[in-house]
Amino acid sequence: VSAPPAPTPMALPVDQPLKLREPYGVLLHSDDICADWIDAPNPAAIGYASADHLNSPWQMAPFVKEFRNALARDVNPSVPNLPLHDAKAIQEWAKKSGLAQIITPYAPVGPMQQILKDYSALPDAVDVQVIRRPLDSAAWPLATKGFFPFRKNIPKLISAFCTDPNQPLLI
Repeated sequence: VSAPPAPTPMALPVDQPLKLREPYGVLLHSDDICADWIDAPNPAAIGYASADHLNSPWQMAPFVKEFRNALARDVNPSVPNLPLHDAKAIQEWAKKSGLAQIITPYAPVGPMQQILKDYSALPDAVDVQVIRRPLDSAAWPLATKGFFPFRKNIPKLISAFCTDPNQPLLI
């Protein structure tokens, strides 16, 4: 069996310190739906963008789609029932919410990353600050050859990031 060569590992982008400009919104997305680790108290708006419709040529099962939307609503009840599916929808959400800045988790590759790039290229797009989890920053350089070589690093990562065994690991 022949296959194309493995892609060259991507360099870890520089993570910028979070600089909030009010009013700001937090944009969660289908690559990272958890907001617990984001140090951005009292956002003016919380939105949810989804690229699920671009991940496969087949339709996602309706109950999976609803489950993902319900997760987003659990983070904040004001999250709309229908996710933002493209750059223009994100732009309309930011404008309607009166945002000066959007804070969003890092999407390393794929359709969600492309939607965020497309949004940033729109005229009148507010500034987007992409932030990355500390655990992702620590794990990324170790994950260059697939899961099996990476797995030997998992105990070290857990011990570094889970300091209280009675608290959930907010990764």
